[in-house]
Amino acid sequence: QTIRGVNSSVDPLWARQVPIVLIKDPLTWMVSMCHAPYAATFKGLHKQACPSPVRVTSTSVSFAQDIPGRQHEREEYASLVHFWSRWYRAYATANFPALIVR
Repeated sequence: QTIRGVNSSVDPLWARQVPIVLIKDPLTWMVSMCHAPYAATFKGLHKQACPSPVRVTSTSVSFAQDIPGRQHEREEYASLVHFWSRWYRAYATANFPALIVR
């Protein structure tokens, strides 16, 4: 079993734990991402229009890998809204239990 395509094991740790996922509403989350984008970079996003769910704000995210010799993997999203949706969908559709709080 993998989550986000990188974490797996024969005796998965998640089998003995329940992740707690706190979900921000999309607009509040986008404001947070504009101020502290972490591994995300935005194309077409201007600070004075941040956030803008209607403007084209293609988003590129680089997830660090803990595997020596492996390159960072970049994922592309059409907008911040697409990124938010895909990020939380990974938890909602996972085949292990999770407590999701909004």
